[in-house]
Amino acid sequence: STTVPAAAQPDSAGSATQTKADAASASGYPIGSLTLSPSLQAGGFFDDNIYATAHHHVSDWVGSISPRFALQSDWDRHSLFAAAQADLTSYLSHPHENSIDWHALAEGQIDVSTDTHILLGGVVANEHEDRSSPDAVAGLEPTPYYERNAYVGVVHRFDDFTLRVAAAMERLTFDNVMGQDGEINNQDRNRVRYTFGGTLRYERNTRFKPFLEIMGDMRRYDVIPDDNGFVRNSDGFVAGLGSVIRLSSSISGETFMGVVHRSYRDPAFRPLNVPDFEATLRWRPRPGSAVVFATERSIEETTMYGSPGYVYTLALARLEQKLTGQLGSILRMFYVHRDFAQAGTVDNGLGGSAGFRPRVTLGVDYRYTQRVSGSALTDFTRQQVFFRVGTRF
Repeated sequence: STTVPAAAQPDSAGSATQTKADAASASGYPIGSLTLSPSLQAGGFFDDNIYATAHHHVSDWVGSISPRFALQSDWDRHSLFAAAQADLTSYLSHPHENSIDWHALAEGQIDVSTDTHILLGGVVANEHEDRSSPDAVAGLEPTPYYERNAYVGVVHRFDDFTLRVAAAMERLTFDNVMGQDGEINNQDRNRVRYTFGGTLRYERNTRFKPFLEIMGDMRRYDVIPDDNGFVRNSDGFVAGLGSVIRLSSSISGETFMGVVHRSYRDPAFRPLNVPDFEATLRWRPRPGSAVVFATERSIEETTMYGSPGYVYTLALARLEQKLTGQLGSILRMFYVHRDFAQAGTVDNGLGGSAGFRPRVTLGVDYRYTQRVSGSALTDFTRQQVFFRVGTRF
């Protein structure tokens, strides 16, 4: 929903991975064999271009508060993790931009045996579309959308191999919003995505674990055709080879290279075939320091007229340095490239942030974002300064 990748954003409690990691490291409150970990984060930020426009920037001060709860099991066999969070955002001078977002997730593992595990999970989220999104409509207020996601998987270890097979369903729906000329219809953006596939990984070498991955997905829209007369249903797959690597105690990562294909039901849309890649490298040159490089590619949905979708490419770098005691510094830089097929439009986003913060209780970050696209009307620059305070109970 936003042009800024999560890994490049200032620290927040929004990701499931971070919430799970925080819950595991927090003392919490025991409830039988479960541990409850509540926390609260509050803060504010200054945004010099709240509408992400090319000209006539409008600025505002924004306040936010984010309570969250995490529940983690402490069982000898099987496991359960659940979390819920709300994000309340309030603009000082533009209350129509205010939003109340929330999400909840649950993940469970059933240990059938020491070699076989069943994974189950689901996500429910009510969010809003950021003004800088390439598909954001020109509404008088942000567009609310809703995500419902469920997945199931099986992991089985045999000899020197691990086989993972999984299937997932994601449901996205968007609300209509009022525009300058009346109500904007977003019902033709509602869709369901079905994903299925598997990974086979060789486990014998602890420093080098190659794997083969094949994933397919089907995307089905509620309204056919859409408001512009296009049928956006499509089918696709990703296939390739990768490896989990651990070169030393300080250098580790994961790589993947393959091909991603997508074919569309509308005869006006040509199939997309592009190289696929994903890589993450983590380097800890010394205690208290960490450098992370990452890149990824995918084919995403769009509502741009005449375009079936866009090829999304991300590259980012993050530097973390512990200074003294609990005080640390973080520097992030990211580059986002969107190539809208058949539309002749290219969207480049460049940004970064820097901040100093203690590990848990206080944070200050600066973020700069720039978009350079094929249309001067959609280009923009944006500066944001974040202030946060958080605590665990």
